[in-house]
Amino acid sequence: MGSAVKFRKHFGEWLGRGAFRCGGASALDVFAKTVTCPALQGGIELVIPPSVSPAMATMTFGEKRDAWLDLVFKRSMSASPLVHPQQQKGTTTSKRKAPAAAATTATSKKRARR
Repeated sequence: MGSAVKFRKHFGEWLGRGAFRCGGASALDVFAKTVTCPALQGGIELVIPPSVSPAMATMTFGEKRDAWLDLVFKRSMSASPLVHPQQQKGTTTSKRKAPAAAATTATSKKRARR
């Protein structure tokens, strides 16, 4: 949480412009007074995951991993407009070659004929 406090002090003016929201209780504790719309939908979500340093021994590795998965990775993947085609249910990937790969194959065939 110490680095989040430093971040808030350094970027306080930027954080107060209204493009940020707090994600989780820790972020709300640190940024609530600086972020003008802490419950804003959309925008940039501020999260404070636990430190992964072994020196932070108040949580087990499993607890830290679970917190990171929930606070960082699951949130970013669910908010991302870009979803890999294999992650979409009921979608199959195309067997067509990408344009660059197709051009390379055609060039190779021409060279082979010469």
